[in-house]
Amino acid sequence: MINLLYRNTYPLTIAILFYSCAGTQPEWVNQLESDSIYIQGVGVAPKSDKNYREFAFKSAESEIARQLNVEVKSSTTREKVVDLSKTVKDIYTEFVQTNIQQSLKEVKKIDEFQDKENFYVLLGLDRKKLLERKKEERLQALEEIQDIMESIRTLKIDEQLSSLNRAMGIILKKDILYEKNNSNEFLYTNIKSNINKRISDLTAELENSTLTYNPLLQNKVTVPLSIKYKGVLTKALPITIILNDSLVGISLSNDNSITDIIVEPINNNDQVVRIMLSEMIFGIDNNLYIDADLYLGGFLIRPVIGDLDIKITGSLVEEQKQRIKSSIEQFLLTSFQYEKSTDEKTKILVSIERNDKPRFSDNYPYASYCSGAVIITNNSAKNVFKIKSHKGVNFESSNKAFDYAINELCKIVNISVIFGSN
Repeated sequence: MINLLYRNTYPLTIAILFYSCAGTQPEWVNQLESDSIYIQGVGVAPKSDKNYREFAFKSAESEIARQLNVEVKSSTTREKVVDLSKTVKDIYTEFVQTNIQQSLKEVKKIDEFQDKENFYVLLGLDRKKLLERKKEERLQALEEIQDIMESIRTLKIDEQLSSLNRAMGIILKKDILYEKNNSNEFLYTNIKSNINKRISDLTAELENSTLTYNPLLQNKVTVPLSIKYKGVLTKALPITIILNDSLVGISLSNDNSITDIIVEPINNNDQVVRIMLSEMIFGIDNNLYIDADLYLGGFLIRPVIGDLDIKITGSLVEEQKQRIKSSIEQFLLTSFQYEKSTDEKTKILVSIERNDKPRFSDNYPYASYCSGAVIITNNSAKNVFKIKSHKGVNFESSNKAFDYAINELCKIVNISVIFGSN
């Protein structure tokens, strides 16, 4: 009995010894205790995965990044004094994530373990080194902002805005939103006020708030304006032109005299033009770190026709001439603003051509075409529009066929085409 028992337990003893040689599972695999030296993260990956070590390391780094994120959010929640717009919050969040990824480069491996199924790794980020680096970056950032604020008064307005915006970027990048200046103001709030104050002192001045143009003779409107800072003509600044909420151009203001901007109307209605300060003024990367109102001024452009002098020429009877004249007049007066003018008339000369086609046989109708041109002039401009060829048919005579062609010409939709394109 004794020999038999000894023989049965011998293999078990060997197995226990073999298992011990594989290594004892460390406590951090199941429960990670808080550590005063490191911000720690545990990663685990099944060894059946091809790149299990890489997966485990990334998992541990993600856990450390999560803890760093919690610290940032805790700080942000605690200090709800600085008002950030959604756009700036997005920028700030992006900087925070970049800083966290930068910090992860300092992570080092503390320990690793593996069993038959899984690979485990313990990574750590040195708390002391992290705090020292952040402190050094904070002091450097504050010194840079102080230098910017001290030199701001010697700069031109565009350089001032660019420098202030750069200071705002430093605040967001280095996560010092809640730092205060010597006047116990938050740096972010103070610089934001400085930027907004300077933009509010910039204006686009125009002689008239409403500019009229003759849509039959002009497809572009030249608008003179002056960009001033505190009422004085300022150095050349980048501006954007917005027509009915659509960007139509970027220009540079004239620092010596009037700035002429050119606007191309896009329809026959009143259109609003806004002059905005271009974000290019804030630096090469064009990142504006606050939601500033960049509006400098605006005006209305209005299509207006004056008194009409319409003449019809061609092989037409008087009734046909009057019909064409009335149709054109009705179209113009219902399509555009009208203002009575004693100084200038819009002269419209409509030249009609007739082209009769021979009949194929007695069973076919007569066919006739009318076409021509519209010449529009005033004291300073001239424009020519083609009249598309219109067909008329009639079984009785070519005269009636031509009259039907004139009817086609007089349809509002066809007159619209005549005046709608050169």
